[in-house]
Amino acid sequence: MEKLKIPIKLTHQATIPLYQQLANQLRALIKQQYWQIDERLPAIRQLADDLKINPVTVISAYRSLMMTGEVISRRGSGYYVHQLPQGIVEANQHRVEESHQLPAAERMIDFASYSLHPERVAVAEIKQAVDHVLADAGGEAFTVNDPMGLFSLRQTIRDYLNHNQIVTSPDLIQITSGSQQAIDLCARTLLHPGDIVLMQNPSYSGAIDAFRASGPHIIGISPEPSEEFIATLEAKIKLFQPKLLYLMSNMANPTGFSLTDQQKHQIYGLAHHYDLWIIEDDYGVDVSGDWQPTTIKMFDRDERVIYLRSLSRILAAGIRLGYMVLPQGMVERIVNAKQIADLSTSGLAQRIFEQCLTSQSWQRYLHRSQMVYQRQYRLVNQLLKESQLPITWQAVDHCSWFWLKLSVDSSAKDVCQQARQAGVLVENGDRYFVDQQPDQYLRLSLAPAKDSQIEVGVERLIEIISRLD
Repeated sequence: MEKLKIPIKLTHQATIPLYQQLANQLRALIKQQYWQIDERLPAIRQLADDLKINPVTVISAYRSLMMTGEVISRRGSGYYVHQLPQGIVEANQHRVEESHQLPAAERMIDFASYSLHPERVAVAEIKQAVDHVLADAGGEAFTVNDPMGLFSLRQTIRDYLNHNQIVTSPDLIQITSGSQQAIDLCARTLLHPGDIVLMQNPSYSGAIDAFRASGPHIIGISPEPSEEFIATLEAKIKLFQPKLLYLMSNMANPTGFSLTDQQKHQIYGLAHHYDLWIIEDDYGVDVSGDWQPTTIKMFDRDERVIYLRSLSRILAAGIRLGYMVLPQGMVERIVNAKQIADLSTSGLAQRIFEQCLTSQSWQRYLHRSQMVYQRQYRLVNQLLKESQLPITWQAVDHCSWFWLKLSVDSSAKDVCQQARQAGVLVENGDRYFVDQQPDQYLRLSLAPAKDSQIEVGVERLIEIISRLD
């Protein structure tokens, strides 16, 4: 039964946003066991009416609690108190709070975010595409009549995928507002509380958050594609009987590891034999130069692999765009979930990207970007080698980030804090772990950093690690 007269008091004149005040007070009540584990929180409309606030404020507060793992959403039912180890909740909360307090980008050397530095954005090429789209389509450029996305864009993506040995059709391609939405739609459609998800550990933190919000148990598997990988994976499948396997098969985020062609084929065989879904997130390929690796989706003969990809990563983070290649039996459910989430992805963004895909100037821009990433990666790799610090990493061709492991005596949290004070933003790797957070890893992204500041930033980071070790 939902409780009446919840002891919450919001201050409209405060500097803290209303949704954040509400989330903080809900968090405090959860800690005081005002609601028990698995107990339903007040309905959005009811709480908004009781507190005389906009329902959007309640939604934002609940989503904030979902990001820390304290609350989960159950499709068609509402929001429920969720139980996670307190250490994980606190680490997630700290990460969210830090993201709200980032200094102005121009004062910092940023190795932490996922956004392209403004200097990297293809402004001229995007402007050319926008001009062409508006001249050609006029007001129609802002509309989308098909909830699956612009049909001509899906045809273009189909042609690209077929060229890369993924045989599909436009009717199986769903355009999304970024790959994060694609993962979230899969979680909401496929998973229920108590289901088992297997995923590489460490793995993409956005996927971890999306899965946790649906309430399954998440089991980590080693990300390193060693000779024992397939045997270990099969043993965990037998033991836990998962419903879903989430994998980054090529250039996994954050480790950079790629599975071999044989392992990809074997993984598909395991999914077929044990009857489970695979979400294949092909994250790193778009900035990988001429390297076009195989995928698990290539082997999909009984439609159990959901293939997804981000387009924002090569276009601009502010233009949220991605796509999914779906099994036939999932299309209707995903389309329905997509319409509930945001009706449709921006028609203008879709048309811009379609124009870019078919433009020679865009292909030249991609080639230039790939060359820049390769040059920067080699520079940072050399600087790290020459530092002779007690850190380890796996050098990965075509990669645009580093996954650094500190010595056992070092703390990633301390490094991040002191780097911040020195004007360098670097990401603590704890957020990429499913459960145990070792405080020993850093993710160093090249995409958000200004080209001329990369060497300076890495040298500052080396000095800090050396001092703390």
